[in-house]
Amino acid sequence: MSTEQFTFKAEINELMNMIIHNFYSNKDIFLRELISNASDAINKLKHESLQDKSILNDFYEFLIRIKVDKESKYIMLEDTGIGMSREDLINNLGTIAKSGTKEFIKKLGGSDSTTGSNLIGQFGVGFYSGYLVADNVKVVTRKAGTSNIYEWESSANGSFTLKELEESETDIIRGTRIYLNLKNDSEEYLETSKITEIVKKHSSYITYPILLHSIKTKEVEDTENSVVEDSESKEVENLESKEVEDSQNKESELESEAKLTVEDVVDEDDEDDEEKETIKNNKKMKTIEEESWDKINSEPIWSKSPSEVTEEEYETFYKSLSGDWDKHCSVKHFKAEGNVEFDSILFIPSRAPFDLFDKKPRKNVKLYVKKVLISDECKDLCPDWLNFISGIVDSNDLPLNASRELLQQSKILKQISKHVVKKSIEMINELTDDKEKYKTFYENFDKNLKLGIHEEENSREKLVEFLRYNTSKGSFVSFAEYKDRMKEGQPGIYYITGESIKGLENSPFVDKLKKLDWEIIYMCDPIDEYIIQHLSKYNDIKLINVSKDDLSLPEDTETEKPDFSEYEKLCEKIKTILGEKVDSVKISTKIESQPAIITNPMGMSANMERIMRAQALANKNTNPMMMGMFNKKSMEINPSHNIMRKLKESINDESQNKVFEELVDVVYESALLSSGYQVEDINGYLKKVYSLMN
Repeated sequence: MSTEQFTFKAEINELMNMIIHNFYSNKDIFLRELISNASDAINKLKHESLQDKSILNDFYEFLIRIKVDKESKYIMLEDTGIGMSREDLINNLGTIAKSGTKEFIKKLGGSDSTTGSNLIGQFGVGFYSGYLVADNVKVVTRKAGTSNIYEWESSANGSFTLKELEESETDIIRGTRIYLNLKNDSEEYLETSKITEIVKKHSSYITYPILLHSIKTKEVEDTENSVVEDSESKEVENLESKEVEDSQNKESELESEAKLTVEDVVDEDDEDDEEKETIKNNKKMKTIEEESWDKINSEPIWSKSPSEVTEEEYETFYKSLSGDWDKHCSVKHFKAEGNVEFDSILFIPSRAPFDLFDKKPRKNVKLYVKKVLISDECKDLCPDWLNFISGIVDSNDLPLNASRELLQQSKILKQISKHVVKKSIEMINELTDDKEKYKTFYENFDKNLKLGIHEEENSREKLVEFLRYNTSKGSFVSFAEYKDRMKEGQPGIYYITGESIKGLENSPFVDKLKKLDWEIIYMCDPIDEYIIQHLSKYNDIKLINVSKDDLSLPEDTETEKPDFSEYEKLCEKIKTILGEKVDSVKISTKIESQPAIITNPMGMSANMERIMRAQALANKNTNPMMMGMFNKKSMEINPSHNIMRKLKESINDESQNKVFEELVDVVYESALLSSGYQVEDINGYLKKVYSLMN
């Protein structure tokens, strides 16, 4: 048949330049694109065959084949899909699109590369990705239900050729076969190991079998020399019968031949063994080569019903997905339907990775579109607080840009993310049914849950239910459990923050609450200070920080109250001695064991001040606002404490003024320490203590 030559549209060269330099960040994806197109071609054939089965040509096998030829430096990729007619080749491969080409190019060349993007197949850009690795591309195709076979070829030099082939020139039954003549810098793709690696990464879960051609060698017996072998077999048999006869006569031979030594007998036996082995090894063997088509992709388990997937399959899939060697803790397999449809499998690991909170992006939830991997670090798919979740999302609805590497700004992705968060919360909630299992999970991922409360406003109420704390009445206590055992008349849920449970148990702020038999939650994690700012209530019950300046507790009716008016003068004198160290000194009835406590009227707890001081940007010498917040202190004295009584009694004794002032300083700085604050000059404080001891 004669060969026709056609000229590409003028914009094709510009498109080729964009493909090589702009669309794709990795040449490996050329194979992903061609396999995706092959899968689409089979899908189209299956759809059309529902109306007309005759187009299948009695050939119902749907598959994709890949073959490499190192000598000729080409890759062949074939599908048994719909194929193309002469008009299809001209319209689909000869131009970018039937219309709007210039506008398409114009939009792609704009400042926003995603503007005007469309599904890959509409413009045939996926096919052109072959030129990333090839300097010449040839397409042989036969449309399903027809007898015409065509060959399209181009070196992307501004033109392409087209000719019709005879039946005898090719063995193609139906579909499309693409030959890529590789460039010198792309010869790595001639290795079957490289092809397998790319397929397993990007296209492992394509619906149809992907078969990779290979040549395997093995040794077989040379049947042409069977006569020689039979003769040798008989000789071996004769040798074996001779050995039996020799064995029977050995005793008499040893008696008759006294000079025969043990060494001689051993040597003779060795010679017989060597002779027999030599005859056996003389069998004629030959090396032959066999063609093999090996399947290199897998069936996506997420497309199955959960009832069809075994625990072993989930475990194998999780380990291959995450690289973890331990079994997962929990799995959620679901199909979302409605406004957005997608399949997904999510896993909770059994332990936290050591780099869980590293700033580098985590490749935990992978995004597939039509079973093709699009991104393994889609940050918009899973919020930061769920960075411990591993899994996949496979959608048919997501619009892609021309290279499939970038998603358009899409509401669909946001809807998918909401589903992922919802199902993850359901999975965590299911773990709470098993206390020991949930305890292990919580020890690994409690900070993630708290980060979710800090960041995820819409899910905050649900996440609060997952929190567990040590309290004055137990360990691993939830807010719900605390609520159930609240005392009658208790106005709220009481909590205190600090560095350690031991320190909080002995804090002067909790004395009165313990006496009232009210439970106190101990919060020792630095992130607790941040999340509590978002939790003013739990089920309409107030959360109350016992270390706050404005805390009010019921009066103790069982003990005799001192005359507070007598202590007003003492408060004034203490304020005069301490000066700017405190904003105010006042009487308090919420202290039991200590003479005084320190609070911050600005609402900042001692623990929060400690955390903020530790931060690099919280240098109070360079941050006036921060310095003002740190310096706001209020001293509350306990009029029932013996030290305060003694101070009140000696307030007018001028001979004891120096001791009085030293004692006030020591009480103030001791109150700072017991309240969780830092003493600026710890050595100066110790000198005062030692002086008083003397």
